[in-house]
This record gives sequence, C-alpha cells and structure tokens, in this order.
Amino acid sequence: MALELLLLIIVVAGGILHLYLRTFVKSTVEKSVGHQFDLKLEGFKQVFEEKWKRVDRKDRFLLASLDKKFKAHQQALALALKIHETLFSQNNEKFEVQKEFRKFWNEKCLYLSKNSRQAIWKTMNLYMNYEIYLTNWRTKSSPDAGKTLEEAFNHIFLTPAIITNDVDIEEIILEPAVQKGMGLTPYGPENKNEVSKLTA
Repeated sequence: MALELLLLIIVVAGGILHLYLRTFVKSTVEKSVGHQFDLKLEGFKQVFEEKWKRVDRKDRFLLASLDKKFKAHQQALALALKIHETLFSQNNEKFEVQKEFRKFWNEKCLYLSKNSRQAIWKTMNLYMNYEIYLTNWRTKSSPDAGKTLEEAFNHIFLTPAIITNDVDIEEIILEPAVQKGMGLTPYGPENKNEVSKLTA
C-alpha cells in the first residue's frame, strides 16, 4: 500500500509537473513568438508611417499647389471678364485694369497653365492697344485693319473659355455681345449708322 501511495503521489506530482511545464513552456514560447511578432509589427508600423508621412506631405503640397492654381485661374477669369466689360471704356479705367493686371501677373502668373498664361497676356496687350486698332480701322490706315480689330475682339471674348478649359470646368464662352442684345461689336457700341458709313 505504501508503494501504491508512492506511485499515486508520483503520478499526481508528475501530472502537476507536466501541467506546470506545459503551461510554462507554452507561455514562454507564446511570449517569445508574441514578442517577435510585436517587433515585426512595430517595424511594419514604422515603415508604413514613414511612407504615409511622405505621401501625406506630397498630398498636402499638391493640394496647396492645386488650390493656388485654381485661385490664380479664378483671378485670371475675373480679370478677363473685367477686360471684356471695360473694352470701350475711357483710358483712365483701362489704366486701372492694367494696374490690376500687373499686380496679378507679378503675384500669380506662375500658377497659371501655359495656355491661360499666354491667353491672358495676349488679351491684356490687345486690350491696351484696342484704341489703336479701332483708330486704324476708322481711318482706314491699313487694308487689314478691320481683320486685326475683329481678331483682337474675338480673342478677348474667347479668353474666359481658354481659362475655364484649363481648370477642367464647364467653359464660359462669351458670345459676341451683339448676339446677346448688348449692342457691342468689334467696332464699339453698336451704331448702325456709324458702322455703315465707315464700312462704305
């Protein structure tokens, strides 16, 4: 009976020891594997965060740049419309528009697309020389004066479409004002008698 008791104690102690060792080894292995996994996970996190920061920085820069480009195109459009509105105004109004254009050009021209930049620059030059084109047409100083005047007029009217096309929004096309009943022609406010006298 002592032997049986001893055997029973050994079996129970062995079972407890086995259970303890299995739990201890299992938890040690789990801790070791878990620790290695955590280390790898932390490494992946750091790499991901670094890449994300770079992408985020690029995106923020790109968004800021796009915002500035959009605002520059919006200002160019407003300026083109102002040029259109003051085309037949007195020179002092034109000089104010020219002053506004210079300020805009000095601050924003690099944010404009190539087409918009070229269109608004040409428009301003045509705008400032429009009186000369009109005078040349009235005095018939050049056989191409009428054609030059009409080309200048048409370019000024198409500039808003060029600008809006460059920012990929619906184009704003200003039809010749005479078609809208505004009474404007390349030759100035519509005066059929004056136009017919000058073209005759």
